[in-house]
Amino acid sequence: MLDERYVIHRLSLQDRDLMARLAAYVEALDSRVREGTGWLIFSADRQRSARVERMMREGLVAFRPFVSSYLAPWRDVALNAYVEIELRQQAPRVSAAADDPQRKEFDLAQRVARDTRAWMRRCDLLLVWSIAPAQRHELDYLEEVLAARYERRLASLVLTPRSAEQLAADVRALDPTPGRWERLYQRLYERSLIAL
Repeated sequence: MLDERYVIHRLSLQDRDLMARLAAYVEALDSRVREGTGWLIFSADRQRSARVERMMREGLVAFRPFVSSYLAPWRDVALNAYVEIELRQQAPRVSAAADDPQRKEFDLAQRVARDTRAWMRRCDLLLVWSIAPAQRHELDYLEEVLAARYERRLASLVLTPRSAEQLAADVRALDPTPGRWERLYQRLYERSLIAL
């Protein structure tokens, strides 16, 4: 097993600074959550995301059950978006018979997806890493969840492997409507500490 100090010293200066800032955030987690202060971390590759996720999981232990949280990789959120939005559009093709196995599976998937979205919208702290929307329904879902959290002043930690410019380009490619990226970014910017 590697000595933790050795691993920390091998990190880039930016990552060491980020981890120090996150450690201070975790130490004051209860007040940060009450303020609704989150993080927006760009260029978070797999290793950086794993370090942040591990630090938050370990830090949250001290605040249970007083701080509710939801921590998930983007693929789980994207799957939930698919079930909530895309599958719902296929509902007319599913038999209406309550005893149909396909109907039961569909209803179960929809119920789990609704419950997950509700929890993501209202938990005290949401952490989603590896955000990289590739479909319009994923972008719609992400924006809806983050907008609900913004209105309630809830802390959101958003990590993406993309740079700010790359994520902006992704959003604009999925939805060229003027102002979509700016609205999404502005909400995160107002309530988040930023790391590039």
